[in-house]
Amino acid sequence: MVGLLVVVLALVVVDRIAAARVEQAVADGFTARVEDPVGEPRVEVGGFPVLTQLAAGRIDDVDIRLDGATLGGVAMTDLAIAARGVSTTGPQRMDHVDVHAIVPAASVQDLVTQRTELDVEVGVQGDELELRGTALGLPLVATLTPRVVDGRLLVDLGSVSVGGVELDPTLLPQDVSGRLTGLEVPIEGLPEGLVLTDAVVDPAGLRITASGTDVTIPPPS
Repeated sequence: MVGLLVVVLALVVVDRIAAARVEQAVADGFTARVEDPVGEPRVEVGGFPVLTQLAAGRIDDVDIRLDGATLGGVAMTDLAIAARGVSTTGPQRMDHVDVHAIVPAASVQDLVTQRTELDVEVGVQGDELELRGTALGLPLVATLTPRVVDGRLLVDLGSVSVGGVELDPTLLPQDVSGRLTGLEVPIEGLPEGLVLTDAVVDPAGLRITASGTDVTIPPPS
């Protein structure tokens, strides 16, 4: 009985060592695949035992968290990735993946400025994105509403105040309203099979979600 217990404990220890090595390998591979990683990836491999999963060439569950990185050319924070059915051989495939991340208000502001050439500031006010700038020489305050259409992240002009007076957005000059309607925040270069599905306002900016099945992860560039 004691001998059996020793064997079981030894197998558990070996399995945990294997899990730690897998987690480190995943962390190294993830860091190599993203731009400008912030902090060290925190990886957790689920399922027990891990050794049998390795023998089968497929890890049941892998969860990754990272403080920040650049994805699709956009700086993001608070990345959380949940992958299910992860192959251990290349090309690496995952049965299902959910990704959550924050696009900070500063990143949205940079994109608005670049694409509209308007001198504005973007922040979060309550549960809305708020834009502040000038129009017609008067203070402009507007809300921006996010939406996802066919995997594309767009923001639209909502309520508008010019010089402290509420206006119908359609009454703004076309060169202002047109630039702020259907403005795309480009999330590009996602792995094959992974698609942007949702975006909501978060105290830090926009919280986006991407999901996919049969996702293929390209090798590090």
